[in-house]
Amino acid sequence: MDQPHYIVTGVASGIGAALAAQLLARGCRVTGFDVRPPQDAAFPCHEVDLADLASIEPAFARAAGPFDGLCNNAGVSPRPGQEAAILTINYFAQRAVTRAVLPRLAPGASIVNMASRAGARWRENLEQVKRLAALDPRGPLTTCLLHDHEDNLFLNGWGMANEPVYNQHATAYLLRDEVKPAIRAFYSMLACAFSHSALE
Repeated sequence: MDQPHYIVTGVASGIGAALAAQLLARGCRVTGFDVRPPQDAAFPCHEVDLADLASIEPAFARAAGPFDGLCNNAGVSPRPGQEAAILTINYFAQRAVTRAVLPRLAPGASIVNMASRAGARWRENLEQVKRLAALDPRGPLTTCLLHDHEDNLFLNGWGMANEPVYNQHATAYLLRDEVKPAIRAFYSMLACAFSHSALE
């Protein structure tokens, strides 16, 4: 039986390094990507700067597939003044990596996107996410749902208290697959994170 083969981004440290170690311990193959790849890795590791979107496709083309899974682990934390970099790496780069790898994913492969605690209750909210994804992305209801999230954030001052519920309201809006909706949803969530810190 062939060893399952996984791509892990942000593999040089933290969760990415721990995940790679777990996969190797279970007899899997790992191909890693990082802006500063470890020189002593026990698996192929390639350099990629996710802030440079044009470099993503050629970087991932160097990896030999097929792959049984992709873990989009690389990302940066919210920091004042770094909004453009956060949006580029955490959203646009993640999408570009997924699109670059998709043609070389084996049947039944999995894609895992690392996120904040907003994803902690995804199982109990799965039906809600399916209903949101079924909406017309460009319809007025989709826009109203994002307004509802922003109203609860800014008018009621709830901050991140309802993050697992209200962050999903951007799901249908993001399906417009356009730059403007992505930027608006991103800044809405970023403001949500900072307001939560302030409210605490």
